[in-house]
Amino acid sequence: MQMTQVLNRINDNEIQTTQNIDIDLDQQTMDKVRSQLYKLNIELLQLKELFELPSGQLNIRHMIHSYATMVWEELLNTTSQNLRGYGKMEESNAKKLDGQVQKMVEIVEQIIQATK
Repeated sequence: MQMTQVLNRINDNEIQTTQNIDIDLDQQTMDKVRSQLYKLNIELLQLKELFELPSGQLNIRHMIHSYATMVWEELLNTTSQNLRGYGKMEESNAKKLDGQVQKMVEIVEQIIQATK
């Protein structure tokens, strides 16, 4: 997804995530960035045409596999054994956390297997 599309979706509150997106740019700055990204895209298209470069090819299988692998790694770092920054976790909470993380790991592993 191009950065301008991301900015538009954030602006329109279309991106749903478990994290809060802190929009720490004012509207004027967002508009300026969007405008510059648009100009950059035009320059890239002109460069492509000037040197007769082939169009890039996005492979959805590779994109999903790469993203899922990245999520898998983050999940493995989120087990109770790896979260030591706040001190040792109570055993009951550790089991709950590890159970939830394990469910998500299994889902992500299925995605990874499906996209090999």
